[in-house]
Amino acid sequence: MSIQPEHGYLLQNFTLGTEIREFLIQKRTKGLDSHEINSFQFFKKGISNAIFFHSPFLLPDIIPSIKQLLASIENEEKILLYGDRDTDGVSSTAILYHFLKKEFPSIQLEATTSSKNEAYGLCPEAILKIKKFKPKLLITLDFGTSNANEINDLAKQGIKSIVIDHHEIPSQTIDSCLLNPKRIDSIYPEKKICTSFLAWKLSLAILYYKSLEYNKIYKISNTKEIQYFQNGIRIENPNENEAEIFEFNKEAKIQEEYTSLNASIPDELYIFYEQLKKIPDLFRKLTPLSSLAGIGTITDMMPLVGENRAMVRLACDYLSELSSNLNTPSLPGIKMILTHTGLLGKKVSSKDLGWGIGPLLNSAGRMGQTEIAFDLLLADSDQAAESKIKELIKTNEERKERTKRNVYKTEKFFQRNAHLTEKPILFCYEPDLEPGVSGIVATKLVETFQKPAIFITPDHGQARGSIRSCGSENVLDLLKEAQDILNQYGGHPEAGGFSVEIHRIPELQEKIYSLSVEWLKNFDTPVQKIISDLKTRAQDLDKNLFNVLEYLEPTGHGNPPILLSIEKAKVLNFTFMGNGKHARFKLLGAGNLKFIIWNEAERMSRIVSLQESIDLWGNLELSSFLGKTSLQFLVTHYS
Repeated sequence: MSIQPEHGYLLQNFTLGTEIREFLIQKRTKGLDSHEINSFQFFKKGISNAIFFHSPFLLPDIIPSIKQLLASIENEEKILLYGDRDTDGVSSTAILYHFLKKEFPSIQLEATTSSKNEAYGLCPEAILKIKKFKPKLLITLDFGTSNANEINDLAKQGIKSIVIDHHEIPSQTIDSCLLNPKRIDSIYPEKKICTSFLAWKLSLAILYYKSLEYNKIYKISNTKEIQYFQNGIRIENPNENEAEIFEFNKEAKIQEEYTSLNASIPDELYIFYEQLKKIPDLFRKLTPLSSLAGIGTITDMMPLVGENRAMVRLACDYLSELSSNLNTPSLPGIKMILTHTGLLGKKVSSKDLGWGIGPLLNSAGRMGQTEIAFDLLLADSDQAAESKIKELIKTNEERKERTKRNVYKTEKFFQRNAHLTEKPILFCYEPDLEPGVSGIVATKLVETFQKPAIFITPDHGQARGSIRSCGSENVLDLLKEAQDILNQYGGHPEAGGFSVEIHRIPELQEKIYSLSVEWLKNFDTPVQKIISDLKTRAQDLDKNLFNVLEYLEPTGHGNPPILLSIEKAKVLNFTFMGNGKHARFKLLGAGNLKFIIWNEAERMSRIVSLQESIDLWGNLELSSFLGKTSLQFLVTHYS
C-alpha cells in the first residue's frame, strides 16, 4: 500500500479562532451520532465530562455482578482480582483494588497479574496460581471471555467468577457473570470500551447501587410526551399510583450548566449525571481513578469519540491538576509517575498518556516483570511507589534496548531474505530474537513495508507472536483460519497475539502465506490518500494556531491530531540527528519554529538538495526538554 498525501482547505479562508474550530469539529465529526458530536463541542474541564458517560446499568450482568461482589464482601469471603499483563489489565486491576479497599476496609481482597511464563487467559499456570490463593470469588480483568471451560471447572470447585473484559465474544460463552459490552445480548451503546473504563464504571455502579438514587424514577414533562427514566435508562410508563416519581426540569439544567451543548444530547444522560452529583463523595472517590481509566483507553487504542473522549479528557484534566499541585488526592503510583517522567508542572495531554505513561507501564509486562508496574499502581504509600517507579524506569530502558536489538536483527533478516518482502504479509522468525516486544516490532514492520506483519520470538520453550494490520484488515479472521496450528490466539481486529510450538513455525508460515492471498482480497487498498485538515503558510504556524487546534484534544485513535500541510516550503539549516536517521530544520518564513522528522532524514535530505522547495504534512505540537516547553512541527509526510 502506498500513501498519497494531498492538501486540504486553505487556512486563510477562515477567521482564526472560533470559525476554524467549528470547521474542524464539523469535519472531524462527520458521520458521528449527535451524542458523539456533542463530546467535541463541550469544553468544560474536569468531572463535568461525566455527562457523556452512559449508565453502567446498561451493561449485561451488571446487577448480578454487584450483588455477587457485595455478598462475598458481607460473608467475608476471599476475593481475588486477576489482571492481564498489559497496561489495560494492570490499570483495571488497580482501579478495582483501590476502590474496593477504600470503600470496604475489612474486605478480604488480594490481587495478582499474569506472569512471564503464562499464556494469555486462564492457562494451566494461571489456574494453579488461582488455586494457591484459594478464593471464593475470582474477578478476571481484561481476559476470561474465551475461558468458558476453565471458569466452569473452577465453579465446580467452589470458586465463583466475574469476568470484566472487552475482547471478542467466542461461540462458547461462560455461565458466570460476564461484563462485556460486545456480548450479543448487550444493549450498551458503546462496544469499543476498554477494561479499565469498565472497572471504573463498575466502581461507579456500586456507589450508585448503595445510594438513595438507585431505582428512583424520574420523569420529564416539559416535552411533547412524558418520559420516564430509572438508573440512567429510559423505561416504559410506570404506574404513578404505585411508584414514587420525581420531576426533572431539564430546561432549567440546560440553561444553568450545559449551554455549550445542543439539545440532542440524550435526556437519560442529563438525568443520570444529575443523580450522580447527588451521591455524597462519589466524584471525589472516583476522579483519581479516572487517570488509570484514561491511560487504559489510550493504550488499548479505543476510539476517542463519545464517552471514551470524555473519559480521556477527564483523566488529562485530573493529571494536569495533580502535576501542578501534588497535594491533590491521588494514587501514590500515579504521583510518582508524574514526578519521575518530566510531567510535573505540565498540562498533561493524550500524547503524554499514549507515548509516555502508557509505554512505561507496558514495559514491565513486555519484559516479563509485570509485577513492577502492578506493585507501583497498587502501592499505598509514596515511599513504596518511589522504589517501584525507579525499577520501572530501568525496565523501560532495557525494553528500549531490546527493541533496538530486535529491529536491527529484523532488518538484517529481510536484507538476507528480500524475496519475503514481496509476500502479501510479512512473516519473521529467528531463533535469536528476544521475547516481549513482538508487538512493537510488528508495528514497525507495518510502518516500514506498508503491509500486515507477523513477528515471532522464542519464549520459554515455545514461541509467541504478534500480528498487526496495515489498514482495515481483521487479523483475528486470519488467525482463526490457522487455529489448528496455534496453541492459543486472541486480541482485536487490528492487533492480535498467539502462541505456537517452535517446530510448527514453518508449517504456520506456509499456511499464513497461502491464506493471506484470499484474506487480503476484501481489503485491497493499493493507494491510501491522506488529505490535510488545513493547508497553511509557514508564517501561520504559531502559538495562536496551536491554541485553536487544542480544542480538538484529546487526540488519538479515531481522532488523530489535526494534520496541517505547507506547499512549496523552503528548508533551512537541515541538521541530522540520531546517527543520521532523524533530522531537524527550519523553514523560510516560520521564524524560529523547529521542524522534526523521524527515520526519514536521509531520503528527505536528498530531495531537499535537489529541489528548491518541498511540500510538508504534519502536526503542530508542544515539546518539553530540560524543563523548557516550546512549539515544534512534527513532519509525517513530504513530497
